[in-house]
Amino acid sequence: TCVCHNRLCSPRNAPPYLTIPVLIPQSIMVGWKCDKKVVISLATTASASGWLVGSHAHKNISGLHCDECSDRLDDICSFIARTYPAGCEIVGAFATEISVGQEKCAKLQSLCAADEATNESFVVCQKGDSKDSGLEFSEVVKGEAKELKVDTEQLSFDQLVDISLVFPVSFSIVTCGTEDYDTNFSKWRKNIRTQVQQYERILQDTNLVLLCPELGVLVSATDTRRDGIKCSEILSRGASRNVSTWNKGNKKGNSQPSSENFAGRAMKFTLLHAHPEPPASADASSSVVREGPCLSLHRDAGSERVWRLEVDVLSQMDPGQPLKTFTTSLLRSAYAQIQVFGKQIEDALKKGSMEVDCVPTVLHFRPLQCCNTISTIYPLSSGSVQGDAVAIAADDAALVEVRTALHKCLGLALDRPIFRTSLRTNAPQPSEPPKQIRLRNPHATLKSSGVVDGVEYITHGSYDYYHYMQDKFDDNGWGCAYRSFQSIASWFVLNGYQQIDIPGHVDIQKMCVKNDCRGKDFVGSKQWIGSMEVGWLLQWYFPELDIMNKYMTSILGEDIASKGRELALHFKEQGTPVMIGGNNLAHTILGVDFNEHTGDIKFLVLDPHYTGGENLKTIQDKGWCAWKDPKFWKANVTYNLCFPQRPHVL
Repeated sequence: TCVCHNRLCSPRNAPPYLTIPVLIPQSIMVGWKCDKKVVISLATTASASGWLVGSHAHKNISGLHCDECSDRLDDICSFIARTYPAGCEIVGAFATEISVGQEKCAKLQSLCAADEATNESFVVCQKGDSKDSGLEFSEVVKGEAKELKVDTEQLSFDQLVDISLVFPVSFSIVTCGTEDYDTNFSKWRKNIRTQVQQYERILQDTNLVLLCPELGVLVSATDTRRDGIKCSEILSRGASRNVSTWNKGNKKGNSQPSSENFAGRAMKFTLLHAHPEPPASADASSSVVREGPCLSLHRDAGSERVWRLEVDVLSQMDPGQPLKTFTTSLLRSAYAQIQVFGKQIEDALKKGSMEVDCVPTVLHFRPLQCCNTISTIYPLSSGSVQGDAVAIAADDAALVEVRTALHKCLGLALDRPIFRTSLRTNAPQPSEPPKQIRLRNPHATLKSSGVVDGVEYITHGSYDYYHYMQDKFDDNGWGCAYRSFQSIASWFVLNGYQQIDIPGHVDIQKMCVKNDCRGKDFVGSKQWIGSMEVGWLLQWYFPELDIMNKYMTSILGEDIASKGRELALHFKEQGTPVMIGGNNLAHTILGVDFNEHTGDIKFLVLDPHYTGGENLKTIQDKGWCAWKDPKFWKANVTYNLCFPQRPHVL
């Protein structure tokens, strides 16, 4: 069974082969155990193999690593530690060719056999022996492989608690007299690597504690006496209880807090150093906690260049899990990030100047194509770190090869931006609030359209809802196509294609005049624009993207329902909003719910004629963003549609 995030594929059309996500984004939910579910993003018929990434603790699969990047387990484990949420590890293998699948299974068997004490099981997915056979799953336990019966069902990660560990680190180098640059660089490289090793030793210190300031919680990174402390206990007791109280456990009669009560909660930790002192009382857990960041190295007086960086590790855990299941993995991932910091500083210094502008920065992404947050480290310029749009664009252009490699490792499409700097979820907040607050993706919480056995084909990614009277500008009665263009333009901005402000009505009119589309008297007027102009405007306003458009012209309203296949194919392959104009009105089509057998269809319409405030309930209840049946289009009116094509860029 294939379950897509936009339900692009129905169960009856599920492919009979193992696939990887390079054609369309989707998530196949795979049941690893009869009482658990696991997740893996898959989507092409190409021959490929690699490793399944997930958590033995959660008994799930949340991603993959393709062999195209590297088949060395050490490299793969390092990649997983710095890219996936802390706690993720190799939990299995996949292959589209039988022989490769057998090799993967044998390798996992040898790994199990090498560690006789391990009780972990692994999952192997591979194509069956016959040409028409589907996926065959096997489970490797203690070096033995056995057949595994697998269910497929959508899994929500909303029941997990988000955990983060954030703390500062710094690196420094000193000038080395009058020696040539190559000699200096050799010494700097050795010094940087020494600092990385020092951080490794610090992270292994038994006196480290994790502090959650918001909850007033201290957690020992290594104290085995606290193995039984659950994440739910931290969230329930918070600042009202201290570490020594936790050791005593609940009093008789107190029930354990329910995990469900903490779904969607988050805890942000930093690192501190606890120095044990002789206990003044019977409480043997007494210690003195030194405030402030603990990971600071001794700096020589002559330090000439210092990099002040920030480790930022994410993880997710079941509220009922013991703390020890995440503290060790958080520190392991923190060290993996520090190693990359050192490597990127070395690479920057190779360019021939110790003043090179390079700030290794952790960025988090939440792609629709992936089941969890993906983290990466980019060597950004200082301007990009501070949010300067020009610097961000320059860095994105310079990091194409880095992003390409990341896409290949994760088996993602190479035709769309997913890991551009502007798409990070931990971007710096703007210094000033926006002048106009707009609703983003108002369709996201709509109920099903009601089409029996229909499949929803909906725009991919995000857009902003532009409508009449926004920005304190009165365009009531004439500006609907302008607003539709603005909504579509916002799709290209919000999905990382280009960072640019959305133009206003006068700017749009000036572009039309500049490109000989209208006369000079058009600027400042209340004249309409149509679907053809909307397509041209996208090309003029985003010249670097070379946007192509397809048009469907002179279609009677009564015939639009017959274009369900064309619309479904557009949203499946392109995913951009569609502008439709007719009857002196303009709308934006965000998707269709289509039954290809009966022809039944409904249209997801964003209506720019709304004149009220940004009230989502009103907009949905009154039908300004809603599913519309074919009668919404006037039967005898001629309509023109503009289908913007997705630029193939990274």
